[in-house]
This record gives sequence, structure tokens and C-alpha cells, in this order.
Amino acid sequence: RGEVDRAIRIHQNLIARSSLTREQRLQAMLELGMDYMRSGLLDRAEGLFRELVDTGSHMRQSLDHLLDIYQQERDWHNAIATAQRLQATAAAGLDPVLAHFHCELAEESLRAVRDDDARKWIQAALQIDPKCVRATLIEAAMEERGGNLRAAIDSYLRVEQQDPEYLPETIIPLQRCHRALRSDDAFLDFL
Repeated sequence: RGEVDRAIRIHQNLIARSSLTREQRLQAMLELGMDYMRSGLLDRAEGLFRELVDTGSHMRQSLDHLLDIYQQERDWHNAIATAQRLQATAAAGLDPVLAHFHCELAEESLRAVRDDDARKWIQAALQIDPKCVRATLIEAAMEERGGNLRAAIDSYLRVEQQDPEYLPETIIPLQRCHRALRSDDAFLDFL
């Protein structure tokens, strides 16, 4: 703790110096932002990283840190915007990450009993990453909860094409849906 406090003071003093070049000042701001993150002062770190992004300096690092902050704060809207910006500037393959952020918003919507919003976020996740098993499982569970068992079964069955390693996640829900529909033979055929 003492080391981080000392680093914060050093970097604050560096930024206050008028003799620094622009690049030195921006580098000190980046370091100060990282010090703030280490000490848990995420709002201060966010402000510095946003300022760096606005200046166009240290874009990749600043956006990476902002993305980390937004994930810690569970601020999924800003996380999505930052990931999209990071993907555009760094050509990083963040589609799976973006899809999961949309899934987080879908789950928040479901907890708030806003099924229409949840569907919107699920569709956005699947549009970004068609192989997003999490989005499909959320959709299937939502259909099952709503009593639309045929649609739930269709969604659970899609998991096999997305990633067969997740099939064990679908077995019990599929069995539950088939039992409710009295279609145990179809479930056995699937197995």
C-alpha cells in the first residue's frame, strides 16, 4: 500500500511540472492511471484513461485499462463501447468478449423481468458471435421458463453445432423439456 501511495505522489508531482514534454506528461498520466487502478481508485483511473484516449495518446493501453475498469464495475454498456473502439483501433478479435458483455445485459434484463430487452441482447450477442453458447443457453432457459418448450428444445439442440463440449450443459434441461412434452423417445433418440 505504501509503495502505491508513493508512486501516486511521484507521478502527480511529475504531471505538475511545467518542464515536461507533452509525451513525458502523457506517459506520467498513464502511469498515474495504473497507480490509481492498483489502489482501487477506479473513478480517478477512468478519468485519466479517458483523457488519454481523447488526446489519442497511448490508445491501446488506455482502452485496455478502461475495459478492465468497466468489467470490474459491471458497466456493460461502456464495456461494449470500449471493446468496439479497441477492436477498431487494434484489430483485436474481441467478438467473443463483446458477445459475453451482451449476455451480461441479457441476464440483467431477465432479472428485471424485461424479456423483450433480454431477447434483444441475446440476438445482438449471437449476431456478433454466432458460436456464443452462453447466449443460446440463456435464450433456451428463457423459452423454457416462458413455457415455450419446443423453442427451448430447438435452442438447446443448437449448442451441438456451436460447441459440442457444452453438450453436457444441455442434457438435464433437454430431459426436463421432453418430459413436460411427453416426448421421452425423442430425447432418447437425441442421446
